[in-house]
Amino acid sequence: MYLTPAKLVTDTLAQFDKEQALIRDPRQVTGEGAIERGLDATRRTLLRQMPMAKYNPLRSDDDPVAESPTRDAPMYRQSPLVKALLGPQFRERQTAVEKEITKNGFETFNIVTPSGDKTADAYIKRFMGRLVENQLGNFIETDYYKGLDSPNKKKAAMNNMLIELRGIAKELGEAEAWTETDKAYTPFDRA
Repeated sequence: MYLTPAKLVTDTLAQFDKEQALIRDPRQVTGEGAIERGLDATRRTLLRQMPMAKYNPLRSDDDPVAESPTRDAPMYRQSPLVKALLGPQFRERQTAVEKEITKNGFETFNIVTPSGDKTADAYIKRFMGRLVENQLGNFIETDYYKGLDSPNKKKAAMNNMLIELRGIAKELGEAEAWTETDKAYTPFDRA
């Protein structure tokens, strides 16, 4: 809204600086208690479009990198300068697994069910991306999956595999959250 000129600068910088082109997740808030978390959420929302965030003195830390539920690699803005000047927004090319997920009627934002805490969701997505890319990628190449004769059977088989992978990703995410915290709770306890 009022930060459109700042967004233009951010998009221009992202064209040339790989760090600026990383897609970040400002919805992961930190702090203890409602007031501290609320203030952090407000600060992150107001400052997320500011150019050169890593050099901004108002930000004590950078927003964490957004995690993809379908790929292991970080996500980058595609052609941000073209978007800033002409308007069209480009997305990264879909992998073979993502094409198959889309073909079966699943949306990438529905791969991980929201838990209620964005930080907990990021832990789950981090492992889900690895699992989907590797395990689901191997699964769709099997003779069993290729031999399924109807689209509904393929969708059901993929859904069953995704349910299993979600459970594994949640367990791995919880374990990693415990290793990274120095408190008696994790983001999963808030979810």
